[in-house]
Amino acid sequence: MKALLLLLITLPLHAHYDALGIGTAMTDLIITASDEFVERHAGKKGGSSVVTIAKVDEILAELDQDPVIIPGGSCANTLKGLARLGIPAAYHLRDGIDEYGMRYEENLKQNNLTVIKVEDQELPSGRLVCLVTPDKNRTFLSVPSAGAAFCPQDLQPSCFKDVRLVHLDGYSLRNKSLVEAAMKLAKANNATVSFDPGCFQLVREHKSEIFSLLEQYVDILFLNEQELKELSDLSATEACRALSHLVEVCVVLQGQKGCLVGSKNHVFHCPSRTVEVVDTTGAGDLFASGFLYGVLSGSDLHRAAYIGNYLGSTVIQHMGAEIPDEEWPQILAHIAP
Repeated sequence: MKALLLLLITLPLHAHYDALGIGTAMTDLIITASDEFVERHAGKKGGSSVVTIAKVDEILAELDQDPVIIPGGSCANTLKGLARLGIPAAYHLRDGIDEYGMRYEENLKQNNLTVIKVEDQELPSGRLVCLVTPDKNRTFLSVPSAGAAFCPQDLQPSCFKDVRLVHLDGYSLRNKSLVEAAMKLAKANNATVSFDPGCFQLVREHKSEIFSLLEQYVDILFLNEQELKELSDLSATEACRALSHLVEVCVVLQGQKGCLVGSKNHVFHCPSRTVEVVDTTGAGDLFASGFLYGVLSGSDLHRAAYIGNYLGSTVIQHMGAEIPDEEWPQILAHIAP
């Protein structure tokens, strides 16, 4: 109740932002690890599993290295990118009041986001161990904690008023009906809904639920090829075409090959540039930032895909899911109309 009252006092009566993200607050702990280590502790490489704090402590002790600590979470990464591109944006979350939670909130504000936070007085803030293997692939082990308690009753309907875009990711599907409740509020306010499943394991776990969301609410869908394979046995192009009958726009990320974009039964390929890969964490999230920026700015889908590829190929040249401050002026100059 205390947290709810605080929200009602601090929230504006009407939104002063165009994009709203609903997601799980997670602080990334990025560590390098061998394929053997990943197989032993996380199972299939490239997946996302929920673990305990004790398991995180075990991994950190065994690897004996200082992780790179960056406030993250797929949806938050996308909204931060949008805000850095100049789109007024907000992030709605539930998080703890510990050091990680305070650092997370400050990071959102530093990235120009309006923060709409439900404070959890009991549970700690969420953490995500990101194991980066020599091939630059990443495997996630998450401890959602306070973020896992984010529920439909926490959502503030006034936050959705006059918003043009609401973005969500698949990690929130583990919060039962949160995603559908948020999408319903978005549609009630005539907002575009974009959705990124986040991981092939999440698609596997929630396949029928995802199809239901696509049919009823989603306008823009982002998928990588692993996630696409969980939804369809068709080739990437034909699967993209088929999904474009369920949603307005379907985007399939293909790594260094670029992306496929499907809309109204038409599919086209947009190549990406070749860069030196340091860490692929955040590639899809920042692609979504660029693509959604293009859409919100009135660009056609070809231009939106180009901007998405440009941001995705920029973030993978750095460790973690954030582009350094000093690179944003050059990015803004490059994508200017």
